[in-house]
Amino acid sequence: MDKNHIGSVEFGIKLNSKLLNSMKEVLNVDISVIVPDGQGFKYLAKTHSLTIPETSYSWLRKVMEEGEVQTRRTNREGKDFLTVYGPLRDYSDKVVGVLAIPNDISATTAAIRMNIYKMAGAGLAILVVTMTAVYYLMNFLINKPMRQLVEKFKKAGDGDLTVSMESKRLHSINCSATRDCGKKDCSSYGQECMCWERSGSFSTRVECPRILGGDFTDCRDCEIYRDSVLDEFAELSTTFNAFLGNIRRMLIDIQGSTYEMSDSSAGLSELADGMQAGTKSASGRTKAVSGAAEEMSSNMNAVQLPVKRHRQTSIWWLLPLRK
Repeated sequence: MDKNHIGSVEFGIKLNSKLLNSMKEVLNVDISVIVPDGQGFKYLAKTHSLTIPETSYSWLRKVMEEGEVQTRRTNREGKDFLTVYGPLRDYSDKVVGVLAIPNDISATTAAIRMNIYKMAGAGLAILVVTMTAVYYLMNFLINKPMRQLVEKFKKAGDGDLTVSMESKRLHSINCSATRDCGKKDCSSYGQECMCWERSGSFSTRVECPRILGGDFTDCRDCEIYRDSVLDEFAELSTTFNAFLGNIRRMLIDIQGSTYEMSDSSAGLSELADGMQAGTKSASGRTKAVSGAAEEMSSNMNAVQLPVKRHRQTSIWWLLPLRK
């Protein structure tokens, strides 16, 4: 044989449901062949019991016209299907129908839906837990200290200047030992206290040598303050305490000045009483002198009357002698 091509041999098989069922056993998927039928479509062969709704006619025409594989999700008889549509061509490459492979995805969509519900529930639970944690955290870190501060201010406003704010984020310290300070006349020397309130810039009596020496203009510049006052509410608490401490100190100073004024007033009162007694004594003496003067005036008048008469008699006697 010269091995020249002389023609072709074609083998064919009837395209029916029996053939498709054989393919389903191998591929484990449902298969259907759809062909035009007048103005609609019909199944030429299939391995399932589905029907073709009229609403799918336009979609099937689109698949045949475009000649490309496409997918579509549909719901049939209460089940979700994801169907792959592909053009079915004859030996001349003409599209004569549509090969459809429907896949029941109801279980998959149900699982996805359940997962979505689970994730939504978990997300909601996490959101609730987070919001609850944030609420209690905000209440513990902000609301509770603010309520305490308001209550302290109310007590201070009612005259109780002994109140003070406490905070776990506010610590006392022996600053003289930490800084090796040798100023023994400082009120904070050797004391475990809040030195910025007692002798620092928060006080009305600044004794800190670092501030007096110009190293710091404010205790907030000092690392001891920053290491002891750990957050804003701690700073608010120590500022409140310093505020009331300064008021107490001012009142003590005013009270001391009042006592001094009282003592001075008592001395002035005694001096005034003495002056008043002296005035009364002088008044008495003045009255005695006035009485004596009146008596002397009366005596002088008594003496002057005889003398006047004597003068008049002498004159009358002298007149005849002149004649």
